[in-house]
Amino acid sequence: MRWARGHASVSAPGTSAYLVNRRTVLECLAVIALPVSLHAAESGAQVQRVAVIYDPRYVPSRRFAGTLARYGAEPFDAAEDLVRLWRGALSAYWRGAGTRIAGLTTFSDFVIARSCARQAGLASIGAPRSERHGTGTRSFQLTSWLFGSC
Repeated sequence: MRWARGHASVSAPGTSAYLVNRRTVLECLAVIALPVSLHAAESGAQVQRVAVIYDPRYVPSRRFAGTLARYGAEPFDAAEDLVRLWRGALSAYWRGAGTRIAGLTTFSDFVIARSCARQAGLASIGAPRSERHGTGTRSFQLTSWLFGSC
């Protein structure tokens, strides 16, 4: 594996190399972790419901939510009022035990979500990660995060 400009060049014997960045790795880890969480819920463990908050203005955020939705998470659009979303449709998630709420949003939406999560008694699972997407004048930064009940 070789790293260049934030990307790793990965190849297996007999295959061509492809580039992987940290965002891709994090998305894959989330996709791997979610089925494990859902399986744990089915077997009677703590995780019961998973929600994902996304910003429809950004393709990576929509793709992130779509990927997690394929594994059973319920997507929530954060385009309008995030506080109203937390107190309305998401309240069924954070009021129950075994909750996981993930997101890939702007940093300002992360700060709002973090505040709402604290008020709801949810803890941060892992550290939030910010990544720059796009290039030049069309670049933007999104923050990935995960909150859960203790």
